[in-house]
Amino acid sequence: MGMFSWLSIGCLTFLLCCAAITAPAQTFTRLASFNWTNGANPDLVSLAQGVDGNLYGTTRYGGNSYGNGTIFRASTTGAITVVTILNGYRSFPFGGLVLGTGGNLYGTTSEGGPGGWGSVFEVTPAGTVQGLTSFNSQDGAYPTGTLIQASNGMLYGTTQNDGPN
Repeated sequence: MGMFSWLSIGCLTFLLCCAAITAPAQTFTRLASFNWTNGANPDLVSLAQGVDGNLYGTTRYGGNSYGNGTIFRASTTGAITVVTILNGYRSFPFGGLVLGTGGNLYGTTSEGGPGGWGSVFEVTPAGTVQGLTSFNSQDGAYPTGTLIQASNGMLYGTTQNDGPN
């Protein structure tokens, strides 16, 4: 390597060191806690912001004595409201919710449906839940991810298991 290369590397290193900006310390404030009644284990989900400005999500457990999960609404000040308690046909959501173009939210449950293989549902901000489809192990089973809505309006997602080969 010539002198120019070492000089370039030295200058670049110096500039990078000078350009390093110390980020100020971040302070996190807990807005709310789950207590089984309003849900439990929101550990694998992301939140979706509804058209009303509130944040919506799911919990894997809680909501009632059966504990099959909840769909909740959280205000930006931390007030949690249970939108609906999941049970039977729709149980144990592992993924988060996605805000659809029409203002409703969509999600999956890892169990539930006639065979217990999981389901896809739609929920209004007011809490009306409608099952859209359920898996039967031939077309997939146990969805655990968050859905996406494509520009054509279709919902897409994944399941842990696929149908027969």
